[in-house]
Amino acid sequence: MHKVLIWDLPTRIFHWALAGSIGATFVFAYGFDENDSRFQWHMLAGLIAAFLLVVRVVLGFVGTRYVQWKYFFLRPADSLSYFRSLFRGPAILYAGHNPGTSLVALLMFALIPLLVLTGITQEWEISEDLHAGLAIALAVAVGLHLAGLAFYTIRQRDNISAAMVTGYKTAPINSGITSARPWTALVLVVVIAAWVNALLGTYDTRQATVKIPGLSGVVHLGENKKWKFWD
Repeated sequence: MHKVLIWDLPTRIFHWALAGSIGATFVFAYGFDENDSRFQWHMLAGLIAAFLLVVRVVLGFVGTRYVQWKYFFLRPADSLSYFRSLFRGPAILYAGHNPGTSLVALLMFALIPLLVLTGITQEWEISEDLHAGLAIALAVAVGLHLAGLAFYTIRQRDNISAAMVTGYKTAPINSGITSARPWTALVLVVVIAAWVNALLGTYDTRQATVKIPGLSGVVHLGENKKWKFWD
């Protein structure tokens, strides 16, 4: 086994941008009262996370090998074999996502749009209740992800979390990708920065409103976490 390039630069940028936006939603949600104007940044961070998810969906079709959706391992047999190997001996090595990270990643990807949807429709009581439950589910998913990384690192003595910093991971020498795709990463940064700038450029602090770039309508970031969306 060797350290080979598995995660390209666009994937790593997406990973840390999403982690930052999700972290920001929790910081602003639980760090400030809902009547505080700074609480509105919880909602803005959620919209940014949703846009990043759209970027990830695109990367799943046009990205390098291990970013593509077909390299997520979800078959029950694969998962059982993998988790059994974690406890009974050396873990089965996956160059990209293993069954554990595949499951948790897709769970988080599914929760983000549901959180945004229930967030912008919280004038409905059912949405407000669902939003709180989904937020807890996302926190649990993030916790499971971090716990899984810690357990794997201690059990296998291989810090796989470092791969999302360096791009390199322990794997067969012929399993690596050929390029970190720096120019694609530059384009990705420009696109994300432009979209976020456009979003924040429409943010009206007094009216507590924002327009989502590329879509018609206005999101009202009102008190009591009631987001209203209308044309």
